Amino acid sequence: MAIEINAQTNSSNTVVVSNSHAVSTNLTDARYEFIQSSANSTLAFLVDKYTGKVWKYRIMKKEFEEIFRVNADSVDTTKVNYQLYMSGENASMCFLLNIHTGEMWRYST
Repeated sequence: MAIEINAQTNSSNTVVVSNSHAVSTNLTDARYEFIQSSANSTLAFLVDKYTGKVWKYRIMKKEFEEIFRVNADSVDTTKVNYQLYMSGENASMCFLLNIHTGEMWRYST
């Protein structure tokens, strides 16, 4: 895996390092997770990792809007079933993955 790292020295001679990397939810047993794009701070999502429901956070309206999936699958809703992935370089590349079946949905951002 390649990670782009940019380093520069600021006025106090401290090295500042920034990088661009993909963002994905953690596979712990936590049911809900909030993630935000590292490339575009206006892109933020709340995901229910048990049911696969995804909400986009509308920053200007300060509210969540549910994003509906076409052909949603049926799963055991008592455990983690999904992971949300967002590309670090192209935030429009946002995917929901069923971690048990490999089925995937792409969300337009």
